[in-house]
Amino acid sequence: RSFSLLVGHSAMAKGGTCASIWEKRVDEALRAHLHRDAVFLAERMHAEAPTSRSAHALARAHYARGDKASARHALLGHETSECRYLLALCCYEMGKHLEAENALLMKGDANNVPKGAAGYLLLGKICKASGRVADAIQHLKAAYAMDPFLWSAYEELCHLGAENECKELLELNAMDIESTPAVWKTEAAETNHEPATPWMATGAPSTLRGGTAKTGDLEPAYKTAGRYGDPSPSLFVTPVVGGDRTDNVQGMGGHPEGTGREPTGNHSMRSNFAAPRAPSRRKFASNIHPRKVAGALFQDETQTPLAEESRESTSPMGRERLSLAVSPESLMSPQDAQRQHLFRNVASAEEVMSIQQALGLVQSMAEAYLLLCMYHCQEATEAFLKVTPNQYATGWVLCQVGRAHYEMADYAEAARAFQWARQVAPHRQAGMEYYSTALWHLKRDSELMYLARELTTLDRWSPTAWCAMGNHFSLQKDHSAAVRFFQRALQLDENFSYAHALCGHEYFANEDFDKAMACYRTAVRIDVRQYNAWFGLGQIYFRQEKYDMAEYHFRRALTVNGRSSVLYSYLGMCLHRLHRLEEALALLQAAIVADPQNPLAKFEKANVLVSEGREEEALVELEMLQESIPKEASIFFQMGKICKRLGRLDKAVVHFNTALDLKPSSLDASLIKSAMEKLHLDDAHEEAEF
Repeated sequence: RSFSLLVGHSAMAKGGTCASIWEKRVDEALRAHLHRDAVFLAERMHAEAPTSRSAHALARAHYARGDKASARHALLGHETSECRYLLALCCYEMGKHLEAENALLMKGDANNVPKGAAGYLLLGKICKASGRVADAIQHLKAAYAMDPFLWSAYEELCHLGAENECKELLELNAMDIESTPAVWKTEAAETNHEPATPWMATGAPSTLRGGTAKTGDLEPAYKTAGRYGDPSPSLFVTPVVGGDRTDNVQGMGGHPEGTGREPTGNHSMRSNFAAPRAPSRRKFASNIHPRKVAGALFQDETQTPLAEESRESTSPMGRERLSLAVSPESLMSPQDAQRQHLFRNVASAEEVMSIQQALGLVQSMAEAYLLLCMYHCQEATEAFLKVTPNQYATGWVLCQVGRAHYEMADYAEAARAFQWARQVAPHRQAGMEYYSTALWHLKRDSELMYLARELTTLDRWSPTAWCAMGNHFSLQKDHSAAVRFFQRALQLDENFSYAHALCGHEYFANEDFDKAMACYRTAVRIDVRQYNAWFGLGQIYFRQEKYDMAEYHFRRALTVNGRSSVLYSYLGMCLHRLHRLEEALALLQAAIVADPQNPLAKFEKANVLVSEGREEEALVELEMLQESIPKEASIFFQMGKICKRLGRLDKAVVHFNTALDLKPSSLDASLIKSAMEKLHLDDAHEEAEF
């Protein structure tokens, strides 16, 4: 009898029952986060019966423990979809992008990517890391079309600047939110009962605030007051040049290749979705510095979400093809592909409503996040008000609101939003680099020091924490120490483009232009939409009087952030040096419209008017600017020079003396005294600069 039991046990092991037991134990260990036990049990399983199933279990255990090399080694030679996906994931995180892509695209078949939406997301990340931005956009779009809850795919699209693609996807989501799925309609017809609510009968979208909305209305109903501080709104007209980023820059003589990504060709379907526009409010920050241009005024899962029978013949891209040829007859509309996934196995109207309500919440977040990534910051802050109070008072939303205020140079409101985020999520690290920079602009040294120390105490392996420490030392004018901390952040994450830009700012402050340029170039290589780095490169060329190169880099920055008053100001200054006065004046006027409180734009506009021989108009501009900034010596110095040209020598002397009384730097004081000594000389052609 004992011998018979042994033989039976061996037969069961060969039949796979033993393997199932081992796999169950491995899963239990992984769910309990007992990674060492999971590795031990998976090794026993794989040694007992070396199959693709056991190899996948072993690789999962190694990956959960952080040993990606061992996980990759266990998966080599196995071609099941689970093994291919996990192998590609390990290779991607190890920097082996070609091997990762080959694992996903078996025999180059882009329609047989494992893990469905997750697989296309990983493929898009691989293409992005290897510099194929157009392919990355296609794969990421396919991933989000297949699963509208796959937020990271949409986030990557926004980071790549794929505005049109994101709007198309949002329109498809809106169709799902507004309409009753066919699978539920069929069930309702068979059971002869009406939908549970009038909303389901009419197909009108639900609103998360409990109100009603018009069917098909994609424009969010914004409110005019924030959830904290209730800042007083004021009307603001957006300049024409700040609307469509690419077209406007081309209209100014810009470069169409500066959009931050490769062209993706003509779309077979154009979305009618319109991003919301609302009156904007901009607040002037008195603490200004050219260092940071952001606000400076000077300066185990389902194989695929599609139905099994349509997996081979359906392109997940829907209306746009992948890089490989797919017959038009095999294409399925993205909304149908989404519905098959979202409403599969839905048993009741309540479940349908829950899915659509959850998708509506994601839709609200997606609309607001797209506006933020396109630097429509005022509209983004208002769009985030669409979400419920519980959702608004979360760390992620508050950090996005803080980032929007930061980009608008409203550093006080940004700091308040970030402070609220830290109260809600005290251990959050993401986004704190912008909080530290906002404190840098506000000159709040004690708060910045406390933030840096707290972040490094919470996680010394966080690059964001070391960025905050670098900003602290930068505020202390210890640029060498700041560089060391930024370099420490880059040791932890070499692809942290913002840290590269900050490091470049420190080198620029030390006038080490070669190292600053290397940092800026690395930043734009990692993230072509890092406009701070494009601005930094333009500043270097401007200081070196290479105005043609400076113009190019300022325009590249504007293709990313077409609403920055600072960028328009510097581009106008550059064109002034190139004696293109009409263009310079138009750009400076656009800068003033974008931010009426920008002193640099008004000051440079007066200089251009002087160059055109319009001294009276220039003097009016400077007098208005002097009322808002009464202690700026450069304004009085320029007013004195204009009065001298107009023959009003008495007023010129008054303005020169006022400039000296404001105690400018030694270099500026010498320029003022020199101008006073030459007061009675003809200097109509003098081009002394302050």
